Amino acid sequence: MSRVAVRAIHQDLLEHTRSVLSDGAGTFDGETLTCTECPPFQGTDRLIFRDTEIVLIHEGETESEIVLRLQGMGTAKILTPYGTMFCEAKLLEYRRQQTAVHIAYQILQNGDVLSHIALDYQFRPLV
Repeated sequence: MSRVAVRAIHQDLLEHTRSVLSDGAGTFDGETLTCTECPPFQGTDRLIFRDTEIVLIHEGETESEIVLRLQGMGTAKILTPYGTMFCEAKLLEYRRQQTAVHIAYQILQNGDVLSHIALDYQFRPLV
């Protein structure tokens, strides 16, 4: 597992907001990118890249596991202090390069879009 410098940008495309999600050290083993969020987010994120899907795992005040399938609908499980919510997840855009990843997706419930998010991660090896 290699240590990397990670900068992640989170865009909420429904609310029209853009935030720095992470800006610091993380790890990358070729399949999983892990990083710690900066304030106000306060959590840990893991992106797992598989042949047929991308899994986004967030651990913090709330927890979520979003499975974005390259073909077809995926799933989202979101745990909050108020309970657990199960939704559908739809991958809209995915581009992966050696040191950058772009992911855009929607979370849906009963066909209604609950969130529309774009994530941009840039990472480079730490020397």
